[in-house]
Amino acid sequence: MKKNFFKKLALVLALVLTVTSLNYVPASAAATPAWKAKKSVISLMNRYAYGVKNVPSKGKVTWKTGNTKVAKVSQKGSLVAVGEGTTTLKATVKNKAGKTVKTLTQKVTVKAPVWTATKDTLKEGERTTFTKQYTAKGAKVKFASSNTEVAKVSQKGSVLAVKAGKTTITATFSMNGEEYATLTKDVTVEAVETAIQAVAQNTTTKLTATFVGETKDVKASEFKIVNANNVVVPVKSATVDTTDKTKVVLETYVEMKDGKEYTVTYTGKVESSAKFTATDGTVAALNVTPLTITAASATEIKVQTLDANNVIVGEYAYGKQPSEVEFTIDTNSGYTEGSKLYLYEVGNTAKAKVVYHTFKYDDKGVETGKLEKEFTITGVKDATTVSSFKYTISDKDKAPNWEKSFEAVTTLATNDDNKEVFFNITDSNKNDVTKNYKVSSADTTKILVSEETLESNKKGVKIVPVAEGTGYILVKNKDNVVVASLPVVVTAKKKATNLVLDTTSFTIGNGDKAVDANKKTVKATVKDQYGKDMKFDGNVSIDILSQPTDSKATVKKNSAHFTVSGSSITVDGSKFTSTEKGSYVVKVSATLDNVTVSRTFNFVVKDVANKTATSYKLIFDGVDSNNKVDLKVADDATLEKAQKTVKATVAGIYDGVVVSTVGDAKITFAKADGTKVDEKIVANDTIKLSVASNGAIVKNVTEGSYKVTAEFTTKDKDNKDVAQKLTSSFVVADTQPATTVSVKELSVEESTIEAALSSDKNVQFYYDGVKATLVSVSVAADQKKVMDKKVAVMKATVVIKINDNVNLQVEVPVNATFTLK
Repeated sequence: MKKNFFKKLALVLALVLTVTSLNYVPASAAATPAWKAKKSVISLMNRYAYGVKNVPSKGKVTWKTGNTKVAKVSQKGSLVAVGEGTTTLKATVKNKAGKTVKTLTQKVTVKAPVWTATKDTLKEGERTTFTKQYTAKGAKVKFASSNTEVAKVSQKGSVLAVKAGKTTITATFSMNGEEYATLTKDVTVEAVETAIQAVAQNTTTKLTATFVGETKDVKASEFKIVNANNVVVPVKSATVDTTDKTKVVLETYVEMKDGKEYTVTYTGKVESSAKFTATDGTVAALNVTPLTITAASATEIKVQTLDANNVIVGEYAYGKQPSEVEFTIDTNSGYTEGSKLYLYEVGNTAKAKVVYHTFKYDDKGVETGKLEKEFTITGVKDATTVSSFKYTISDKDKAPNWEKSFEAVTTLATNDDNKEVFFNITDSNKNDVTKNYKVSSADTTKILVSEETLESNKKGVKIVPVAEGTGYILVKNKDNVVVASLPVVVTAKKKATNLVLDTTSFTIGNGDKAVDANKKTVKATVKDQYGKDMKFDGNVSIDILSQPTDSKATVKKNSAHFTVSGSSITVDGSKFTSTEKGSYVVKVSATLDNVTVSRTFNFVVKDVANKTATSYKLIFDGVDSNNKVDLKVADDATLEKAQKTVKATVAGIYDGVVVSTVGDAKITFAKADGTKVDEKIVANDTIKLSVASNGAIVKNVTEGSYKVTAEFTTKDKDNKDVAQKLTSSFVVADTQPATTVSVKELSVEESTIEAALSSDKNVQFYYDGVKATLVSVSVAADQKKVMDKKVAVMKATVVIKINDNVNLQVEVPVNATFTLK
C-alpha cells in the first residue's frame, strides 16, 4: 500500500482551522472537566472536532498530540489524521489563573483506507464489488484495471470479469486533489464452461445472445426472459449460429417492443444473465432482402422496417405488407410471381421501391415521419456464395486487418475523396481467393469504381461518390459472371456541425517559477453531422466572452496570454499579472467549407506570483486522464512516438496551483508491491518505460501498478533543512496484439537454434493473427535447455516489423524441442 501525505504544517493547519464549532463550554465550579466529544478511530485524512465540557469560567483548554506525523490538532480541538498509526491526544484544562485543573487524554488510532471484495478469483462474465473502509469524508477514489481485456472496473468499484487471465485493480485515494493512498488487488479470471455475456435484439421476437464457453448443448428450456415487471417471456427456440459458435439465436412466442429493459438468464451449470432494452417499435429505416438472388430461380423478396438501432420491427413478404408499407418491384429482365422474384440471367436487375407511411400530418398537410428508399436486386450465378464476401471502405492504402473483428464501413459522403474499397473473399477452406475476382459499378449515377481485377485483400480499389442514394458494386468471377452485388450508401456531403474540446474548465496560476506547469493546452476537434472527426488543417480562432474588468485593456485574444497553433490553444498562466487574475470564458471557433462551429471553455487565473509552496505533490507528464500509460506501439507510430516515458516532477502547491518545482528530487521507481525494477529505467526525473534499441522498441516493464517515490529537501521557517518524501502511482497497460508461433518442423536442417527459428519451413510467427515480418530471432541461455543436438526452447526473443520505421522486440513462448543438424 502506498501513502502520500501532506508534508507542510501550514496547509494542515489551514484545513484544521476551517472547523469553527465551539469545542468547550463553561461549567460550574463543582463539575469536573470531561470529554464532551471524542473518538478513538479516525480514517486517514479525516477531521474530527474534539471537545471538553465543564471548563472553569474564563478557563482555557490547550491541545497537543504525541505524534504529529499521525495526527495534528488546532488549539480549538480540531484534529486532522495525517498518517497511519496511533497517537495520544492531550487536552489540558486550566482555570483563569492558569493553573491546571485537569488533563484529559485519548488514544487515537488513524486507519488508512482498506478494501475488501467478495472474491478475487472470478469466472468469465462474473462481477464483484470492492467495499471501501476507513475512507475519509470528501475523499475521491479512482479505480483502474491494468488489463481491461481481462477485467473492467467501474468508478464505483464494480469489477466485471471479461476473459481468462490476470489483472491488477488499483484504487487511488485523494483529498482536495492530493493523492494520499493507493491500494492494489490482483484479480484472476477463470474460463467458464458456458456463460452468457451480452444480448442484442434482432427482431421483436428474436435475440442474439453472446456466450463464453461451449454452446453446442444449449436448450431453449435453459433460458429465462423476464421484463422489468418480472413477467416471463416464453422462449420458443434456441439455435446456435452456424458461423459463430459464441452466438445463440433465441426466438420468443410474443413480441418485445415496449422500449423496456429485459433480463435474459441462462440456467446452465453456471447461471449467468445479461440485460437489453427492447425496441420501442418506432420505424427509422427500411431494408429489402435479399439483394442478390440466384438467376433463373424464383426467390421470395421481403421488406423490413427497422428502428434506429437496426432492430427489425416488421418483416413482410412482397405483396403481403400492411397498408402503411408500399412495396413495388419493377424489372424488364424478369417477373414477379406472388411474393417471389424471377430474373432471367446473371447480371439482370430489378428495382425495388419502399415507402413507409405514418399517416400523421403537420399543420401544412405534410406527412411527418414518412420514409422512402429504393433498392437494386441483382441476379447472380449462385447466391449462396455471397456470405464469403467481406468489404469495407477506408482511406487509400489503409487496408483493414481481416483477422480482427472490426466494423465494416459501407457508406461514404458525396465529398469523400481519396477513398478505396477493400475486399476479402475466401473459399470454404478460408483460403484467400480475392485475386480471382474483379469489380465494377452497377449504377454509375451513384458511385464510380475502378473496373479492375482485384490483387489481394490488402490492395484497395478506388471508389468515387457521385450522388446521394444506394449504389452497388458488382463482383464478377473469371468467367465474367456476377457472383455478388454489394450495396454502398452515398450520404449527403459531410459538413461541420460540432466542435469538441478535450477540456472545458481548468485553473492555473501566474507564478513564474513553474511556467510549464501553468500552461494549459486545449485541443479542438471538428465533428461532422454523423459524429465523425473531420480533417481540419487551418487555425482555430478565439474570442474572449467574459473576463475580469481590470484585465480588459491588457488581456486580448491576440495577446501573449494565448497561443493558437492549428486546432490547439495554449493559455500561459505566467503572462497574467496580479490585476488580470480571475475567471475567463473563451469561445473557440473553426471554419471549414464556409461553415463555422464554436465551443467555449472557461478558466480561472489565481494570483500566486512570489508565493511559497504550502504543500507538495508528484505530477506526471506522459500519463492519460485515467493515470494510465499504454505501452502499445501503434501501427502507424514513428520511432520517437513509440517510446513511452513518464516525467515525474515534484510540484510546490499554493492555493491549489503549482507555484514551483523541485529540481533536485531523487526519483525511485518500483512495482506497487515494492518489487524493484532495473534502476537504469530512471534517468533523473524521466522514467523510461520503453526505449528504442537498434531500431526496435524494447519494453522495460510489464503490465501492472507502479509507484514513484520522490525524496527532496525543503526549508522550514527557521531556514533549516526538512527532509520530505512523496509517493504516487500510475498504471502500466499493454494492449499490444499478441505475437504467437506455429511450429511446423522439429527435426531441422540448421545447425543453430536461431537459424532454425528464422526459417519459415520450421516455424512461423504471427502478429495479431497475421503472419509477421520477421527481423531477427535470438534465444538466450535462460530461454533454452540443451543436450547434444536437442534444444528445448521455452521462449524466444523476436524482433518483428510494425511498419517501415518501427520494429518491436517481444518475448514469444515456443515450448518445443528441436533436433539440430
